[in-house]
Amino acid sequence: MAGPRGARQQRIGWGSNAGRARARSADYGADQLDAELEKAWQATVLEIAETCGWQRRYHTYDSRRSTPGFPDLCLCRPPRLLFAEVKREDGRVSRDQWGWYDDLKRCGVEVYIWRPSDRDEVDRVLASRRRP
Repeated sequence: MAGPRGARQQRIGWGSNAGRARARSADYGADQLDAELEKAWQATVLEIAETCGWQRRYHTYDSRRSTPGFPDLCLCRPPRLLFAEVKREDGRVSRDQWGWYDDLKRCGVEVYIWRPSDRDEVDRVLASRRRP
């Protein structure tokens, strides 16, 4: 029989697990908000690209199944091809992302890391018919 002591242990166990679950939920909420901010910024960049005539636009639907660090966007409007990593304003660029950025630059490819504060540059780069 589970007397008062057993009931007390169950309550304590439930309470500590609930606290951990609440902490995980709070962390997930912040991560979810960060993801939504980045997703909204990416949608804005894609909208600008479409408006500027970039008919070939690619972004990975689920980056968890992609090569680590590969840029978020690949945009093509001949004769230009560019890659862009989109980040929220305070988003961290990973080591793998910097690796792709550096290697693509060394190959002579247009590659950018764009944050919401770069909106003017995004407009200028995507509106231009020539490589800046």
